[in-house]
Amino acid sequence: MSNTVAVGPATAAAMAAGKRWHGLVTPGVMFGVLGYAVANFIGVALTQWLG
Repeated sequence: MSNTVAVGPATAAAMAAGKRWHGLVTPGVMFGVLGYAVANFIGVALTQWLG
């Protein structure tokens, strides 16, 4: 589900539910939140390194 990576967990869950892929709703939300967490740490580290 590339929607999870590109847009986020909310739209990934909506797309999976809309296409009746009920088994992918939870993984889509989990990977989206994981992506937010990883990107947050990378952003803070990059800010510290550059600033």
